[in-house]
Amino acid sequence: MDIIHGKKIYDSIYEIDVKKDSPKLISRDKVDAFTIDNNSIIALRGNEVIKLYDLVRAEEPLYSFEYYNKNSDYQIVFIEKELFIIEDNKNLYFLNKENNSFENKINAQSELRYTPFFNKILFYDDNNIWLMPLKRYESPFFKDAYSIINIASFDEKIDIIRWLNGDYFVFTLDKKIYISEIDNRDNLNMFDLGKNNVSNLFFNGNTKKLYILNDDELLETEKLIP
Repeated sequence: MDIIHGKKIYDSIYEIDVKKDSPKLISRDKVDAFTIDNNSIIALRGNEVIKLYDLVRAEEPLYSFEYYNKNSDYQIVFIEKELFIIEDNKNLYFLNKENNSFENKINAQSELRYTPFFNKILFYDDNNIWLMPLKRYESPFFKDAYSIINIASFDEKIDIIRWLNGDYFVFTLDKKIYISEIDNRDNLNMFDLGKNNVSNLFFNGNTKKLYILNDDELLETEKLIP
């Protein structure tokens, strides 16, 4: 099946081919959320995660989701090839492939966002940063894969996080910009770049320079990392 674009319309799923006039109905039954993985439609319907094909071919049950609440809103998403369900933009559930069950990993206080970098994912809300390693790290954390590491908590609001490499990231607190390492075994080692009113950031992995939208000015830093 060549999926051009998937769209949820009134809790049903349609496949839209830009070469045709009308959408193709994939599922009449209500779905709570869906995502696309290698041309497959993976959907959450009630307390089940299923694979959808079309109206002719039967759907395929994949996993149960015991945390389902009919009054909640859901997203289902693959991050670095791992399957997650996000409930009400705050609660994070991770599919443990060893036992094919979902685990509640994070209960955020405000909107949960994320940024991946190879074998790591940073999750954050307005005031907290968490790290999920996707493989076991002997150093610096001595943590198993898929554990949750509390990196930092702040009184100020976190607006943006960008990875610099696998060990360092740049972020803003109340629109002030900082660089930090993920190693927080003593205290989080943060460096203030001395820029205020930051509205956006872009890190160029080739030049190792950071571009900062500061008020109405676009600024370029010197090379930040080797």
